[in-house]
Amino acid sequence: MSKKKSCRVLAFLLGNVALSVLVFAVVLYFIIAGEYSSLQDRNAAEAVLNSISLGSLVYGGVFLIVALMAKPYLCSMDKQ
Repeated sequence: MSKKKSCRVLAFLLGNVALSVLVFAVVLYFIIAGEYSSLQDRNAAEAVLNSISLGSLVYGGVFLIVALMAKPYLCSMDKQ
């Protein structure tokens, strides 16, 4: 794999990490600033938002681990 293409793969992996952090920040804002008409609405909405936030953290964590493990093989071809 060429150096340029391998660096693009690494950038894609790190972009997914950044995207998951952004999704988590937006969901966290909605959890904190949400206004609900009743307690049942609040519980239902926060259950969905909690699932999305945990999913984004797991998604970002997986891509971060893959990016860290793959970095020595992907974008360090200039040392050869």
